[in-house]
Amino acid sequence: MENPFAPPQADLAAPAPDAAAPHMPWEDRAAFPTLGARVIATLQWLVRRPAELGPALAAPTDVVPPIGFFALLALPLTLAIALLGILSPIQPFWQAWMGLPTPPQPEGFARTLGMVIALFGAPFGLALGMLIMGLLIHAGLWATGATRSKVGLVATFRTLLYGSAAGTLAAFPLALCQFLPGVAGQIGQMAYLVFTSLVLTTWYGLLCARAHRTDTWRGVLGAWLPFLAFLLCCGACLGSLFAFGGDAFREALSKGLQGGM
Repeated sequence: MENPFAPPQADLAAPAPDAAAPHMPWEDRAAFPTLGARVIATLQWLVRRPAELGPALAAPTDVVPPIGFFALLALPLTLAIALLGILSPIQPFWQAWMGLPTPPQPEGFARTLGMVIALFGAPFGLALGMLIMGLLIHAGLWATGATRSKVGLVATFRTLLYGSAAGTLAAFPLALCQFLPGVAGQIGQMAYLVFTSLVLTTWYGLLCARAHRTDTWRGVLGAWLPFLAFLLCCGACLGSLFAFGGDAFREALSKGLQGGM
């Protein structure tokens, strides 16, 4: 019989009360005191240790740290590509293959206005895009049963922000290849499209599967569902326009690219 007057004793076999889930290096200022060390270590974790990132990505913290990481890496690169696209516009490869005319390049006030819009609109466009993409991917994860661990929507956004920052950095050389002249630029466009749609979407699904502690196929399929739905809708719309519009749709598109002339 235990003595009811005995002082309480700690259970030595129990984990320490301050033992918390591991944090991403970007959020661990104690272990990585400098900005460069946190950035490099976070990128190394994302690339080399994706299977071990689940607890860190699903840590019960807010989305402010990954937003800062995303803004630091993705925003300047995206803004650079946007400005380069205004100063040196490129014709999409599908327009070249269809024999459509090259759209006129903006000059004077139109070019200046485009650069101003890019400078001030890029942050809002990225924020809105990440919000919509995060909600769609989380809906896809829910549809595949990948959210049963109940780690919440925050884990999806944290995963997407960290993954997109690293993905933007990896895709930047291919984005620059789009501005090469002639066929090289068209090949660069296709390579960039394949990398950002196929490779990065699959990688996001892998990271989401680890964050939500579910099967890999559920995470990958959940990340792919919104993309597949978008392709299906676009394919159905374009197919209907070509089927019922034919030459009239092609002529209208050609005139629209020439500025309505």
